[in-house]
Amino acid sequence: MNILETDRLVVRQVTLDDAAFILGLLNEPSWLRFIGDKGVRTIEDARGYILNGPVDSYGRFGFGLYMTLQKSDGARIGLCGLLKRDALPDVDIGFALLLAYWGKGYALEAAAAVMEHARTAHGLRRVVAITNPENERSIQLLAKLGMRPEGTVRISDPGLELKHFVRDLAQPCAALAGHVSDLLVRELEGLRREIALFPDDASIWRTVPGVTNSAANLALHVAGNLQHFVGRVLGGTAYVRNRELEFGRKDGTKDDVIREVQAATTAVRITLARLDDDRLAAEYPERHAGMRFQTDRFLLHLCTHAAFHLGQAGIVRRAVTGDATSSGPIPLRDVSVRG
Repeated sequence: MNILETDRLVVRQVTLDDAAFILGLLNEPSWLRFIGDKGVRTIEDARGYILNGPVDSYGRFGFGLYMTLQKSDGARIGLCGLLKRDALPDVDIGFALLLAYWGKGYALEAAAAVMEHARTAHGLRRVVAITNPENERSIQLLAKLGMRPEGTVRISDPGLELKHFVRDLAQPCAALAGHVSDLLVRELEGLRREIALFPDDASIWRTVPGVTNSAANLALHVAGNLQHFVGRVLGGTAYVRNRELEFGRKDGTKDDVIREVQAATTAVRITLARLDDDRLAAEYPERHAGMRFQTDRFLLHLCTHAAFHLGQAGIVRRAVTGDATSSGPIPLRDVSVRG
């Protein structure tokens, strides 16, 4: 049963058919070091873990650890979900990926979606996390999720003292921040569709007379713009922008460009979900073109900027390919009233 989807991932319930994957994941060195040895050594052990862990949790609480798959090929990449432990009063979020999928932003993408699912589907108003104090990657990811450190806990006695993190979910983002997020994600999705409609990798870099930039360069520019102005400046990510390369790059695959667009989508969703009215009314932290802006007005500018370049990309794609097919660039359903 699918629980949710993100730009690149499918998150679903774990089943007994996942036993071979679970056997491998639970014996990865990182799992054994940072999470602990569950004593899973055979397929039968893995089936027992699934039945007594995730499946039991689904029945008791309505949630649990979920299988996380790469949408492009259906490959299982790890677990991410919610746990209710007897040793903790709150629900905590957990995640673990195969080493082969580290460094791609998948853990952040999955965890952010699960966190929002916890609020909207289960009505949770607070989620915590625990992690081994030596697990620096996990600690950094929790910070990106907006979780704040709150002392240490032990979940077994005697047991390792674990770092404890908390995030309150009761206050959703300010209404305007949510609307801006919807618009920017819509425009980024439009850029992704434009790039996907090109017949091959070479054509995304082509220009036509009277047009300076290729569709790929326009997509990279919008993605870089949002990863910097939203992700880095407002969200505190480590993204380092190279504006010259956004326009100067002349080769690469469609998948390369789409990955940058998807990274920008994740940055927008995570960052804007944390903005409240006070932050929107405050001065934007960085001057642009030597000018100062109120944050909400600057975010509205970013929406029109993205939409402008999306339109350019569509014109370039039609001129380069000779294909008048519409990508459906700005669907009204994405800003319609839900429910």
